[in-house]
Amino acid sequence: MTPENDKGQSVSRRLFLGGSAAAVAASSLAATAATAAFASPASAAARQSGGGDLMAGAGKAELEIPVAIYEAEGYASIHDPLYVRLVLFKTSKKSLVLAVYDLTSFNSEDVITQIRTAIANVSGVAAEDIVVTVTHHFSGPHVGSATSTDETTWIDNIVSATTSAITDAVNGLRKARAGYGRGRCDVNVNRNLLTDDGYYLGANEDGPSDKTVEVARFDD
Repeated sequence: MTPENDKGQSVSRRLFLGGSAAAVAASSLAATAATAAFASPASAAARQSGGGDLMAGAGKAELEIPVAIYEAEGYASIHDPLYVRLVLFKTSKKSLVLAVYDLTSFNSEDVITQIRTAIANVSGVAAEDIVVTVTHHFSGPHVGSATSTDETTWIDNIVSATTSAITDAVNGLRKARAGYGRGRCDVNVNRNLLTDDGYYLGANEDGPSDKTVEVARFDD
């Protein structure tokens, strides 16, 4: 997806997914940028958009996993629910949706198409302005093609949860102000660890890793 801002400039997918959703709201959605009142020195890059006609809404719904699906991948039970979380941005000029799923990956383009169709049907946002992404965790089942009854049910449940979440986002739309800030956190390390037998997946404290943390906030 490469939405354009009010100057006709493209906004990259990397910018949108990199945590700067508010920056997109300020640029692509033509909101007015002003200096934000962030106290932390780490937030020197913080900005705040006020004015304009930006509206935002959010929705969340649990992903119901068929027992046969998670048992097939060696899981015994559900410890914590998995969710889809949606944020809907609208102005008179542009609309955007960011949909994030607590899943490892989508291994089927058809599933993503179904998700975008469900969101578009409820919100009216064009499919090309709907970003679908995952948290890329490895503590839940994968999503593949509908090659069995159980997989079809799993995909149907994902689409149903998406419909519920975007409905809540549309119903909750209200005039909003966007802000974002950037900080640093040392929790992550490079996973490519060189051993005598070659590279291994481990903790390489000396390898490169991005310590940047970007946070977006929306206030009504």
